[in-house]
Amino acid sequence: MIRFLKNYFFLVPAGIITIAVIILNLPFVAPIHDSDSQWYISIAEGHIENVMKPFSGRFFHSFLAGQISSYFSADLTQVFLLLAVFSLFFFFVITTLILRKLDLSYFLIVPFFLLPLFLRTFHDIFLPDGFYLFLTAAFFLFVFYEMDVASLLTLFLLFLARESTILLGVIYLAVSLFRSKRAFSFAIFLVMVVSIFTANQINNIGLPNTHSMNNFSYVAFKVPFYFLNNVLGVRLWVNTLQNCVPIFKIMDLPNWRLFGAVHEVGFCGVDPQFPLMTVTALLTVFGVLPVVVFYLGRNFKTIIQKSPVWLIVALFYGLGHYLVGVTVTTGIERLAAYSWPAFLLVALFFMKTYFEMDRESLVKISLVNLFVAWLPFGLEKAYGYNAILMLFIIAIALLAYFYVFGLLKRSANLRSLNEGKN
Repeated sequence: MIRFLKNYFFLVPAGIITIAVIILNLPFVAPIHDSDSQWYISIAEGHIENVMKPFSGRFFHSFLAGQISSYFSADLTQVFLLLAVFSLFFFFVITTLILRKLDLSYFLIVPFFLLPLFLRTFHDIFLPDGFYLFLTAAFFLFVFYEMDVASLLTLFLLFLARESTILLGVIYLAVSLFRSKRAFSFAIFLVMVVSIFTANQINNIGLPNTHSMNNFSYVAFKVPFYFLNNVLGVRLWVNTLQNCVPIFKIMDLPNWRLFGAVHEVGFCGVDPQFPLMTVTALLTVFGVLPVVVFYLGRNFKTIIQKSPVWLIVALFYGLGHYLVGVTVTTGIERLAAYSWPAFLLVALFFMKTYFEMDRESLVKISLVNLFVAWLPFGLEKAYGYNAILMLFIIAIALLAYFYVFGLLKRSANLRSLNEGKN
């Protein structure tokens, strides 16, 4: 019995974190039925032909919910809720299992997972985000244990859940090639081709995207559009989006297939609130854990040479989402959550491996981490978002970053890395 409890005690903190997220969500218990949710509900109800791209391509989570609801004659909303609880719990189970295998203590794990991003993910039960986090965690578990076939199967399912899996596939392929695993690299490439083809065929069942563009044009215009909005605050308008009131318009664009249904573009001015929202999200969504990763930035080359495949993939996949996510959506914080492997796996592993911290320092960092992560959430609920508030949050977050940087500098133990260079 004692041995059983010792071997499976990692289920306890996963359960505690899951229960904490559910309890903290009780004040906001009503499921969100926003404009995106309607598409996923429609897929679950078996009406994918009425769903616009790219939502129709993200069908796996909703399809699964619909099948469970139909088989057990259960209420669809309740099924989505149960899937959200399942995904959240097993996400924590898998990540805790990986970190415990890396000899990290529960004292280091639990405080860093009590983040508001999981409240938001759990609250949006109709969106595939929580389920995608669980599938991604399962993928890294299989890579961690070098279960190649299972990792490829999970990669295929991930492609059917969200198109951004292309980033994970490319990095997994690149790392495998870097490690001279040519046969397995070909297998990854083959799975990616089959996955993209399958997802595209299913995606084509649905309606065209809101701009009636082909997939290539949609992505090609989407990246600069959101980069200008999220990074520079430059607000552009198109007749198919109606996202702002233009100061001036360019009308009668050439009737090229490249532009789809877009025949007018305009300029709405510059709004600094959007870059402030971007900076606020990136600085706080994972608390101060980005400091740990970027502190070792100059040692990345040595770390990559010495590290296993799972860690390299987790690092670059996470950083890719963290840094590139600002170019594909206005929901920066929601998309930044996909970068969790770099901060909730790699950063914690770095803290254990390359820093010699006493318990007092760990307590300080964990408390600062919780404060930075929860500050914008609490202030937003109390006062809403505004420029002054975001400037205040950014200032506090930067002070916290400098404080944690000092703690890391005093406890850094990079002898093993330096020896690797000689």
